[in-house]
Amino acid sequence: MIEINQAIKLLPFYKLLNDEYKKKFIATSSVKKYKKDQEILDSEGKCDKPFLVLSGSVSGLIKDEGERQIILFDLYTKEMGILSATHLFDSISFNLRFVANEETYLLMMNPLLLGNLMEENIEIKCQIYEILADRFSYSMSTIYDLFFMRYEKRLANFLLDKYALIDRKVFRITQKEIACLTNSVREVTGRTIRKFKNEGILEYQRGKIRLLDIDKLRKISGY
Repeated sequence: MIEINQAIKLLPFYKLLNDEYKKKFIATSSVKKYKKDQEILDSEGKCDKPFLVLSGSVSGLIKDEGERQIILFDLYTKEMGILSATHLFDSISFNLRFVANEETYLLMMNPLLLGNLMEENIEIKCQIYEILADRFSYSMSTIYDLFFMRYEKRLANFLLDKYALIDRKVFRITQKEIACLTNSVREVTGRTIRKFKNEGILEYQRGKIRLLDIDKLRKISGY
């Protein structure tokens, strides 16, 4: 596990912190471990703290009462989750959940401390709002794709992103996981994977995908 005094050095605004604030972050922050598919909650069953991904990855998603969900964006190492800390931003009311995609370590921060820091340091405040704007932009892009993009193209984009992320053409993932990560249902995902298989784009067997034709995927995605 990463020590807190080392973890805070990964904050995007660390170099702008004075010694006093560095000590305050060390004193009020904590490193938490989350298992795959575990929701990011504190001891009170809430997720209202800003956090930094130290390792692993986290999905930001919204759910309805029927347990349908839309994954709006993913966060990776050195990226901050701040949309959960809605009281930092007076004009935002956003019921967003975060779930670990794998074994993940997070630096959980004190929202009051971060709020005070933003009020005292305009440069840090601008950085936080840039992160906030980026998350909203990505969320809107996801919703647009969900409503207006054919699923074949969305799946092709997902597979290409996965390939770029891990730099391998073979990876383990189930149809259920793909459906969840592409905001679809298993039946649609399975049908599209079979179509890609018949077209020689990929192989799928026992929860493992092998990409065979990257160029065809890029053509479908519009890259």
